[in-house]
Amino acid sequence: MKSKIVAVICLMLAVSFIFASCSKKKYYVDDKGATYLAHTNDDGETVTDKGGHVLVVPTDSEGNIVTDEFGHYEPQTVSSEGISVDPNGKKVESSAYRLTVPRGWTVYPDIDSYTQLRPKDENSGVKVDIRYTSEKYDKTVDAIAELQKTFVQSAKETLIDTKEEVTLKDGDLPATKFTFLGVADKNGEEITSGFVYYIFSGGSHTYNVFCFVSSEDEINNMNFEEIINAMEFK
Repeated sequence: MKSKIVAVICLMLAVSFIFASCSKKKYYVDDKGATYLAHTNDDGETVTDKGGHVLVVPTDSEGNIVTDEFGHYEPQTVSSEGISVDPNGKKVESSAYRLTVPRGWTVYPDIDSYTQLRPKDENSGVKVDIRYTSEKYDKTVDAIAELQKTFVQSAKETLIDTKEEVTLKDGDLPATKFTFLGVADKNGEEITSGFVYYIFSGGSHTYNVFCFVSSEDEINNMNFEEIINAMEFK
C-alpha cells in the first residue's frame, strides 16, 4: 500500500503541463547564443517544463522539423542555469523568482533544477519543493485534484482530505491549497504520509509548491506559507 502512495507522490511531482500544438513560429535564444524554434501553446506563448526549462521543436541540421510518421513531434528541453544560491545559503535566484530563505529553513544543495527547502532540524523529514510551469492555473488545479483522489483511493485510512482557496502575501496572492494525510501498511506496520500542496500564479508562471509531511503535527505547526510569502516574482 505504501508503494502505491509513494508512486502517486512521484507522479504528482512529475505533473507539469499538457502538450499543446505549435501554432505560431517563435524563437528562443539560450544563454550561449544558440537559436531554437520554440514550442508554443495555443496562445503563441513559449512553454516550459516543471523545472522552468524552455521547450523547443526538434530540428535536423538543416532546420527542418523532425516528426514521426504521423507528422507529430516530441518537444525537447533546453538546459538553463536553473537556480543559484548565495554562499551563505540565504538567497535563491532563478529566472522566474527570487527567494530570501526564511529562518529555520535551509536549501538542499544537491538539486539545481528547482528549489528544495528542508527544516534545519535534521530529525525532520519535511521537504518543500518549489517548481513552476507555463501551464494554465485552472488546468494545474484540476490535475492535482484528480491525483488527490488517487491518494485517497490508495490509502488504508484517510485522515485529512481537503481543498481550499486561501490568500498569501497579506491577502494579495490567491492560491489553491490541497492537504492530504493517509495511513498505509508496510510489512504489517502502519505508516503515515501526506502533503500540503499550494498552486498559485506569479509573474508569467503557475507555481507548484509541494510540501511533503508525515504527521498531522507537521501540517499544523510547519509554517509553509512563510516560504511563499518570501518569494519575489520577476
